[in-house]
Amino acid sequence: MAAMHVAINGFFWDRPDTGSGQYLIHLIRHLVQSSPDLRVTVFYPEIGRQPVPPPSERCQWQPVPARRGWLGKVIFEQVGFPQACRRLEPDLIHVPYWGSPLRSPLPTVVTVHDLIPLVLPDYRGGVLARFYTSLVAAAARGAQHVITDSHAS
Repeated sequence: MAAMHVAINGFFWDRPDTGSGQYLIHLIRHLVQSSPDLRVTVFYPEIGRQPVPPPSERCQWQPVPARRGWLGKVIFEQVGFPQACRRLEPDLIHVPYWGSPLRSPLPTVVTVHDLIPLVLPDYRGGVLARFYTSLVAAAARGAQHVITDSHAS
């Protein structure tokens, strides 16, 4: 039987100072150490940064052309990452934070860490923040599986 191949959105790979960055780093380490039949490809936005070395020969890093800023993040999530996955054809894709593609070419798993912008009006932000929250909420509803890492989520 061939090894399962998982593509991971690595947007936060270089942000170990964030919860999403910590989750991504530990997720990748755990997957490659505990699942010998698993192959992992981490797609990261190529905006002048280099990835850390992969933790295993079963893990590879793939850059995706991207732009900086909020719009660049949304384009990476909704266009760049899904297109890169379509070309590579993994068995499934995982987005380890609330930012999965609205239309995914493959089965999708998304991790939702919290729902603060949905339940607390003070954290809803401006028009762009509300647009993004609506977009990712709709995308999460279309995912095949949703992982939460707290009872509140």
